[in-house]
Amino acid sequence: MKLNDAMEGGTKRPVFQPTLAVDTDVYTRNVRSALERDLPGIVPCAPHDNVLSIVGGGPSIANTYQQLDGYVVGINGSGKWLRERGVRLFAIGLLDPRPRIADNLLIDNGVRYFVSSTCAPEVFDKLDGKAVTVFHPSGIEDVEEVVKSVSDKGWLTIGGGSTMGLRWITLGWVLGFRHFKLHGMDSSFGETSHAYPDVKDRERVAWFKSRDRWTSIDMLNQVAEFFCTLEMFEKDPIKIEVFGDGLLQDAWKVYQNGHPGRFA
Repeated sequence: MKLNDAMEGGTKRPVFQPTLAVDTDVYTRNVRSALERDLPGIVPCAPHDNVLSIVGGGPSIANTYQQLDGYVVGINGSGKWLRERGVRLFAIGLLDPRPRIADNLLIDNGVRYFVSSTCAPEVFDKLDGKAVTVFHPSGIEDVEEVVKSVSDKGWLTIGGGSTMGLRWITLGWVLGFRHFKLHGMDSSFGETSHAYPDVKDRERVAWFKSRDRWTSIDMLNQVAEFFCTLEMFEKDPIKIEVFGDGLLQDAWKVYQNGHPGRFA
């Protein structure tokens, strides 16, 4: 599949523009650096019956991680947190373009790393010699143009929202999964923003309340983008289960009751 046939839930669909964490020139600079490393890309797999458990860093994973099953995949620092509790990881996914995500990253020869080409060079440097597979996120026009101009490979792109948790759904679909269990995708905060120390805990000035839960703009966006992501699979049904307690879980319960409406 060529780059312009973007993988959005397995079919050609209009992409939605994710919220960008940094300026677009940072994304394109990161992509050029990643392509120079000539790392392998995503290979689509046939559908299968295995479960993909996607684990974000929300505080609620402390209450649900013992329910994990199937193939367990982490996001950024959740991998290290899970390993410390004896959880066996299949893979860790990385999307954030900022260098700081390398700081809390689990480095393990037994783990696969699915790394967005938009990730910082410091992340790729830290994973040198490990099992790294690169994917290109859709929805960022400048990134797609760089890939087309630099690479002669028939790259497919991975749709979804602004967070790796959401991209894992589409990435998992490409890898053959049709049953997804979401843990720690809270989109809201407790005493801390994550189950482990995170820079967001020093940025509480940006926190605000939505439906009596503390959150931030990017986390509120994740809730909206979650449902945009589900819309991409209307013609390619998948099974979703959501665990834990938070703003996204609140919205999911409303959605299941037939009232998608407003959640903010």
